[in-house]
Parts: sequence; C-alpha cells; structure tokens
Amino acid sequence: VGTGMVSGGLMYDNKWLEATAVVTYIKSWDNAKAMSVSNQVGGKSETIPWTAHYGISTLGCTLDANLKFGGFKLHTLFTWQDPRYTDYSNEFVFSDGTREVIDYTGKHVTGISQLMLEIDPSYTWKNVKVWASARYYSRQYVSRTNLAYFAGHWETFAGVDWKINEPLKLSVNFVNVLFQNGAKGSIDVADTITDASLLNNYVMSGSYIRPFTIDFMLTYKF
Repeated sequence: VGTGMVSGGLMYDNKWLEATAVVTYIKSWDNAKAMSVSNQVGGKSETIPWTAHYGISTLGCTLDANLKFGGFKLHTLFTWQDPRYTDYSNEFVFSDGTREVIDYTGKHVTGISQLMLEIDPSYTWKNVKVWASARYYSRQYVSRTNLAYFAGHWETFAGVDWKINEPLKLSVNFVNVLFQNGAKGSIDVADTITDASLLNNYVMSGSYIRPFTIDFMLTYKF
C-alpha cells in the first residue's frame, strides 16, 4: 500500500493560549479488500470470490486549542475530513453471462466520521482536579455503497481526581454522562447490497458506545 501526504498549518502560543490550525491532503493506493458476490444461476447460488484494489483520498482540516487561566484549562479539538474511495469499480461475470458491476468510487469510506469535535474542560484546586470530556462523532457509513449509516452521537466523560499524598491518588470517573445511545464502525456484509429496499428490516449491529458507568480507582505509585 502506498500513501502520500501534504500538510501545512499555523501555530500561535502565548501565556494563556496555544492554538494550531492544520490542513492536510492524504492519498493512498493499492489497498486490497477481499469480497464475494453471489447470484442465482440455473436455480443454484453461484459465488465469485474477488480481491479488489482501490485507493482512498481525503482533504482534512484540524483546529486544536488549549486555553489556560489559573487552575482552569480548556482543550478543544475540531476535525473535518472527507475520505472517499477512488478507482474502486468491480465487475463480476457469472457462468450464465450475467454481469454485475459494484462501483464504490466517490463513496464515503466506512466507519469514519466526517466531523469530530472534542471539548475537554478541567479545573485544579490544590490536590483536587475536576474534569470533563465531550466528544462528538458525526454519522459513519456502514456499507461501502453508503446506503446505511450509524447516526452521529456524543461520548461524554467526567471525573474527580484527589491526590491524597505523593504516592496515593483516588479517582471517581463517570462514563456516558448524557446517557447517549449509539453505535460506530462498519458492517462488511452490507457492502454488496445495492438496492436500498433490501435493507428494510435488515438486522445490523456495530460496536456500541459504553452505557452509563461509574468507576472508582485507587492508584498507588512506588
């Protein structure tokens, strides 16, 4: 697999602010994906195995900032990207002469959000630190045909860290503070479905985000 990248940006720093803006173009080629397509031929199912070669290209922009004021800190991260498949057309010819073309060229890459946002505030007072983190991921396409997708979702965290003494620290962490539901990732079995109506009542699942959880952790360093 070959990969090329061009990137450029600006940085700005002072006592209370660190900021970075970066624009990047990435292109890869000779990626490989094993797939298979089935069709009914003479009343029997005929399957053609296939190894497809394709490329991916994307233009992206990232803005990263850290704000500091006394014991308060705020980190923000914004990323926009548009990864799409290139040269990803496949033609299958079955024994009865039937041809099927599955073309993913120009489609969004599966399992990747176009927009990602992260907000991380924290405040430290003496030996106690209170922090939170909210991350947003926009929709992720499930199949390379882009007929199915997981909706965007937030992943939220918060916690309190108490440094009791030099070697000992007590932490309480909260996961999924907003009680969000959501899934992420891709499902390869849907890649060869080209008729959107076939996805009605089609059961699919991905990696689900964690439910609301409270973690207690005691750390001792020696």
